[in-house]
Amino acid sequence: MRKRISRLARGQFEYEKPAVEFSEEKISIRVMEDTDYPGSFQLQCTNEQKLRGIVYSTNDRMECLTPQFEGERITIRYCFHGRGLSEGDLCEGKFLIVCSGAQYSLDFDAVISGNFPNSSIGRICNLGEFASLAREHWEEAYQLFYHRKFINLFHRSESRERLLYHGMTSVRPTNRNMEEFLIGISKKEPIMLYVDEQTCMHTDITGQVQQTLHLHKDGWGYILVDASADEAFVRLEKERLTSDDFLGSGCNLNFLIEPKLMHSGRNYARITLTTAYQKLEVTVVAKMHSDRAVSSNHRRIREYQTALVELYQAYRLKRMVAGTWVNETTDILTELHQLIPDEPLYPLMKAHAYIIGRQRQEAEWILNDFKRGWHERRSPIWGYYLYLITLMEREPAYIEKLTHEIESIFRENPDSVLLFWILTFLEEQYYNNTQEKLRAIGRWIEGGNSSPILYMEAYYLIVQEPYLLHSLGSFERLVLNWARRMKCLTPEVASQIFSVAENSRSFDLMIYRILCCAYETDNKPEYAGVICSYLIKGHKYDKKYHKWYERGVELELKITGLYEAYLLSLDDREVSRMPEIIQMYFQYRSNLPYQKLAVLYSNIIAAKSKNPEIYSNYVKSIGRFAMEQVQLGHIDDNLAVVYTNMLEMGFLDRDIAAGMSDLLFAKKIYVFDSRMAR
Repeated sequence: MRKRISRLARGQFEYEKPAVEFSEEKISIRVMEDTDYPGSFQLQCTNEQKLRGIVYSTNDRMECLTPQFEGERITIRYCFHGRGLSEGDLCEGKFLIVCSGAQYSLDFDAVISGNFPNSSIGRICNLGEFASLAREHWEEAYQLFYHRKFINLFHRSESRERLLYHGMTSVRPTNRNMEEFLIGISKKEPIMLYVDEQTCMHTDITGQVQQTLHLHKDGWGYILVDASADEAFVRLEKERLTSDDFLGSGCNLNFLIEPKLMHSGRNYARITLTTAYQKLEVTVVAKMHSDRAVSSNHRRIREYQTALVELYQAYRLKRMVAGTWVNETTDILTELHQLIPDEPLYPLMKAHAYIIGRQRQEAEWILNDFKRGWHERRSPIWGYYLYLITLMEREPAYIEKLTHEIESIFRENPDSVLLFWILTFLEEQYYNNTQEKLRAIGRWIEGGNSSPILYMEAYYLIVQEPYLLHSLGSFERLVLNWARRMKCLTPEVASQIFSVAENSRSFDLMIYRILCCAYETDNKPEYAGVICSYLIKGHKYDKKYHKWYERGVELELKITGLYEAYLLSLDDREVSRMPEIIQMYFQYRSNLPYQKLAVLYSNIIAAKSKNPEIYSNYVKSIGRFAMEQVQLGHIDDNLAVVYTNMLEMGFLDRDIAAGMSDLLFAKKIYVFDSRMAR
């Protein structure tokens, strides 16, 4: 004992160093973003010594929950704090253990990973794994696509993919958005659609026929197909197909062929199938069975009927003399009677033409034959016969008697436009009161009757007395639009149209077209002013209306808002010399949108070498405008011209330079697909 004390006094210590063993050679953990990761490791002494000491970490994010220990087998608990770290970050350090006169270390590292979602195929950690999920389980992937955790799948380097995702998810959620996203990040190819046949031929159709188009798609994903047919006799079972309609890679699109909507001979229709990347067309050719087909004479009959109406209109509009009209009309009626010998109307119409042509003997033969063979004395056809008799026999009492009989027939057939037309020439309330006659015709036209004869009679009354046109209601618009299409507006009617249009409060496209046609008939300067005022009241500043504002400026019309309308309707891409009055006007006032002011200023800048005086008057306004727009961050083609001019003038300071630095990197996107919208 004395020897041992002596050695200790001399600083000579003898003890057995503990042999410490760790449960792990190195601690490597994966920590989710913005979470804490708890864990533990064990240490023990293998030479049966009791351990006592402390533990600390070299990294502040690794917290030791067991900083002191004592015993032979120890568990050290810890917690790694990952808040504030993002995916891909790496934290390294050491646990330092000091015990029983010795020091030990245990390395650790922590890798930060995203808050990745789980799925039926496991945790989804990147876009490639998401594409695999979409291929196998589209609906599950669709739910994940709009989940808040999806943003964690993007790697730091995938900034383009991240921007594309934000764009696709900023609009209404659809399967098509996810399809386009996968295509955009090159994880799949667009689905292509194919049809088995480009032409479907169907002959000898005796009734309604159902046919099928066999469609095929290649690849996986979501597809949306819009289907349409351009003819009524082809009726599609569905007008929209989706991936749900495909069984595997195939889909059937059924359609019906309706023979009642077909004409004689071959009938052609086109079925159009449209996807985001394709437009396919399938031609349908159908022909009815010969014993059910409409007679080939049907086409000739329709041509003759159309010719009759055109001839009557030409005669009524005084474009054809009576003799020519009678000869051509009777020839056509003879042909029609041969094609349809059982139709009683055509002989009576022929007699009517003879009466107008003063060929009374021929008319009397036809009327006598009709009277002997026609026995339905309460029909509209008989009423027409009685009217022709009134043209032959002009004795007033007899005419009044027949008029009463026609009125009686009309009460039994109130939907007969033929009888109504006849009575407008026989009843006193009509032939002595043209305004009442026009109102009566208006009630029939507004009720849905589109007979060209009624339109003809209504317009004829207006031509005779233009002052009957005192408004532009629905009936008047229909009649004048008919006259516009027939190109028969007269200067007197055109003058009345402009007079009435000045009181119109709201814009109507049909009225605008009528006004344009009226101006072609009589192009007085004041009429151009009426059109300009009408467009300004309707706030119509599209490019297609600019020609009228330009015309108004050329004619030096004094119209409130004309100069503003000139600029508002001017094509933003047009660079041309501005009228001098426009340049002078906007020197002193302007309440235009900045885009239109930019058009004005860019045109003035483009012409500054030719018109230096005008440019000098605008220099301050242009410079002030340019600086304001830079501060607001606006840019377009015309503003680019204005900004270039500003820089050439030396308008540059720190604030403008800061604003310009952003505008210099602005990009212009052209979209050529009309189906795309912002």
